[in-house]
Amino acid sequence: MRRGRHERRCLVCLSYVWGQARTLRLSQQNATNLYKPGSLTRAILPNIVEDALQITVGLGKRYLWVDALCIVQDNDQDKARFVSRMDSIYARASVVIVAATCVDSNSMLLGVRPGTRQSEPTPFMIQDVKLVQCLDPVDGVGIDLRTGRSSAYLGTTTWDTRAWTLQERFLASRCLVFTDEQVFWECEESFYCEDSFREIPHVIRNARRTSLCGGELNLVWNTDGPVFDHYYRTLLEEYSCRAMTNEKDGLHAFSGIIRVFESTRHEQFCWGLPCAYLESALAWGHPFEHKLKRRHGDFPSWSWTGWVGDGTGKLSNQNLHMQRLGLEFYHFVGGKAEAERLKQSGKQDSEHDLLAEGSDILARGQRHTAVTERDLPSDLFNRSYRLLAFWTACATLKVSQNSPLSTRPDSRDAFEWETIMIQGDRDIRVSWSQMPLLHNKDEIEVIAVAQNRGNWDGGHIANGAIGVMVVSWLGGAAYREGFAWIAIRDWTSLARRSWKLLFLD
Repeated sequence: MRRGRHERRCLVCLSYVWGQARTLRLSQQNATNLYKPGSLTRAILPNIVEDALQITVGLGKRYLWVDALCIVQDNDQDKARFVSRMDSIYARASVVIVAATCVDSNSMLLGVRPGTRQSEPTPFMIQDVKLVQCLDPVDGVGIDLRTGRSSAYLGTTTWDTRAWTLQERFLASRCLVFTDEQVFWECEESFYCEDSFREIPHVIRNARRTSLCGGELNLVWNTDGPVFDHYYRTLLEEYSCRAMTNEKDGLHAFSGIIRVFESTRHEQFCWGLPCAYLESALAWGHPFEHKLKRRHGDFPSWSWTGWVGDGTGKLSNQNLHMQRLGLEFYHFVGGKAEAERLKQSGKQDSEHDLLAEGSDILARGQRHTAVTERDLPSDLFNRSYRLLAFWTACATLKVSQNSPLSTRPDSRDAFEWETIMIQGDRDIRVSWSQMPLLHNKDEIEVIAVAQNRGNWDGGHIANGAIGVMVVSWLGGAAYREGFAWIAIRDWTSLARRSWKLLFLD
């Protein structure tokens, strides 16, 4: 059960929730004993592992991979080794056993042991005909009219709320899903369950894998499917609302998905953001979520990995292929003072320079855009690996203390205009994607990082909008505090703008 050196297609993986149960885990202290053949007896194994072993034997497979017993839990080096391999472990497994309704590692896989699954369907009558409700998550669920997405009953389980289980499910090519009522089978071509008859010849297979991923993550590596932009934004939404025990795993639990993007789509990532689309990727936020707080651990403020909400909302991102402002981004690789330019994709308006238009900022080709290691302040060297460096247009604005938004924290109108910023005698109305904690400040600094031309939620803003990040400063580095959209006409009316080099941490 220990290592993945054997033939990959003989390997079965278990996806489950650890919970609060104190069960057997591999450690440096017990490793020698557990490596001995025959040591993993039913007497010491957690219920869920014992049941998964019985399924593995029943499937005719030889090896079962369980994280708690295959990774030395008190060895950071061993953890790092396997975290970097999660994509290959789950993607290449013969099948992934999903304990969808377990609450901890002592839970049983209902139906494996005799008498453990006793629930029966509740019949109902229609014109003297006795029927039972189908629990098929594909066709037997309701539709959320607000979002248009299916609301499968598995979405209420603890397993479907955990961060690590998203990539375990997403990377799997085949899943055997155990619930309280029945067992489901999912693969890239078919979906079967116990209470529906699907094995009908000449019927087109329904490959919508809606039961576990809300209907959005089906056939994800098929080149005929939606573009990378759709995959990235959907996964960001799904992942951002999920819980994790250790907040330091904020990026680790997503790293398997990132590596698949990198290998199959040839996209490069930096702290969870696609490097080629940084302008739009920095425009993440949640207009309903005013309770975002910094995540514990070593994360930059400009990445969504550095923030956590209260679990009630999902982060969203505008279309990655939005027209660019023309910023040039640099990242300091490997903790060294070597600035690497991150090449950007996408179109740029050659006629309009929205960064400078209406201000005293020099035109394109006349202003600084490059960043070198000589520009890096010496006191930022130790955290250079987190820094995103770039030149952009900045403005200082006063905050109106009479903002209606401050008295309506529960407003659900995501893009209702509110007058909250002032420069001179001009009121600037903005649409928040991340409301900052203002701490009664009367002035804030905003930097331009993106633009929107009408095909995202904020697109109703006349003639488009500029995405501005609210920043604060500490020790020569800038930190993200919030994010808002300002109509282009209002942005270009801000005469007092400056061109500034930022080291965003």
